[in-house]
Amino acid sequence: MSEKSFDVVSIGDCVMDCLFYVDRMPKMAETMTANDFELFPGGKGANVCIAAARLGSKNAFVCKLGHDMFGKNFISILQSEKINIDHVSFTDKAPTSVASIMVDPKGNNSIAVNFGATLQLNERDIDKAEDLIKKCKVLITSMVVKGATALHSLKLAKKHNLITVFNFAPAIKDLDPEFNKYVDLLVVNEVEAEVFTGSSVKSVEEAEKACQVVLAREGFEIGVVVTLGEKGCVFGNKKNGDIKHYPGKKVKVVDSTGAGDAFCGSLSHFIGKCDIYQAIELASSYASLTVQHKGTQASYPCIDNLDLSFRI
Repeated sequence: MSEKSFDVVSIGDCVMDCLFYVDRMPKMAETMTANDFELFPGGKGANVCIAAARLGSKNAFVCKLGHDMFGKNFISILQSEKINIDHVSFTDKAPTSVASIMVDPKGNNSIAVNFGATLQLNERDIDKAEDLIKKCKVLITSMVVKGATALHSLKLAKKHNLITVFNFAPAIKDLDPEFNKYVDLLVVNEVEAEVFTGSSVKSVEEAEKACQVVLAREGFEIGVVVTLGEKGCVFGNKKNGDIKHYPGKKVKVVDSTGAGDAFCGSLSHFIGKCDIYQAIELASSYASLTVQHKGTQASYPCIDNLDLSFRI
């Protein structure tokens, strides 16, 4: 086995988040005034990588950017986080990904994304990064990249004995069941769990049933996590069939944007350092800290500003 010189490699996207703070979500065809507007760097791929890096992981990132102002900004951001960008490349075929996000006073959000350059990331790009990937302990990816690209990444990771984390977001119908064989840990929210299992997931009890459905399928050697927002999350353990509910922490929610990515990124950081139950507990705690502040990456605290329980 090659030396594992990196903790986490993220295969994903960089997205510039355009946040509009509104009193309520607009109705169909309604034009309304936003109380405030801010630009934040985001994207699931970058978010999870930066969250893990701020917790102390040595990370690498594989993504595609457009030749534009946002793309150039992201290079500076990733470098400032000390993330390896040897396989962050540019394309002339599409702009850097952009998201329009509306946030209400309760911290709820509604998001529309144009993935742009992200969809130009392909299997050849992943193959070019093989020498890097095989030096990592954990690979995390999601459906923000093309399905074939995500699947190829997972296969390559298992070839080199990495732990694989798959965030099934955004959810699509008829996901290739080939994914199951190469995913160690599946992470889904209520909507994604419903698409993945075909059953409603709106409560802790329904999330527990969804876990049972996933555990009965091939693959998922570690198991599945269903995140439930303020209700916490549910973990299904493939090894022993155990299903555990982690209640949500009582906090004042300012902006929930990027909290799921913070959970996935911190989970990817902790999963190689402690048992899965403690990893989920710590990831849940980390995500609960992020919803108390505005923005995505801007809300992710660094390890130096956290209590000793996070330093494992």
